[in-house]
Amino acid sequence: MRVVCVTGASGFLGSWVLKLCLEEGWKVRATTRSPEKHRERLISLVPKGQRAEDVLEIVALDLLDGDDSSFDNAVKGCDACFHTASPFFIVGSTRDNVVKPAVEGTRKVLKAVQRNGIKDVVLTSSTAAIYAYFGKFPIEHVMTENDWYVHYIYLIFCSVIPHIFFYISFAGRMKTPSLKTRRGTRLAKPKPRNSRGRCLRMAPRFGSQCAILA
Repeated sequence: MRVVCVTGASGFLGSWVLKLCLEEGWKVRATTRSPEKHRERLISLVPKGQRAEDVLEIVALDLLDGDDSSFDNAVKGCDACFHTASPFFIVGSTRDNVVKPAVEGTRKVLKAVQRNGIKDVVLTSSTAAIYAYFGKFPIEHVMTENDWYVHYIYLIFCSVIPHIFFYISFAGRMKTPSLKTRRGTRLAKPKPRNSRGRCLRMAPRFGSQCAILA
């Protein structure tokens, strides 16, 4: 049975990734900062006919406070890792509660992946990391990972703190080490424009409700 790690499994995106992995017949090691708080809901995502203890393992992992061993424990023995964990706030965003865990957490996860020889990694990013505003290129231009908005993202971060999301998308991407030539690891970095759909959380956060209503 294929074993995968899903970080941030209690979040909007992470819970969907967890659900789809289980439906594929894979065993999932799900990480969250508060396992007991989310255990019942995560177990409810296990498909009917399967026993949770056979296909789902829930472990504690904090992007900031966790040491190397906690990150190693999260990915050790896995065939792949989906790194979806990253903080996001509509209001109250600061460098300490958003940027630092996003950038340092990504670095720690990818270092653990390297140490443990994980073969496949999916690092979720955002189009905000490559295209922060309209009008830079002709309409027929196709945006790729080569189109980075270094100066514009920096200005947004310095002048309008609620838009810190653009900064962390960019900074997290730039902190990503090249894994393609290290121990045969394959790294994919999808950049969705936004996430929409049914919320699997028992009590959606304010930001999730806004996204659904929009």
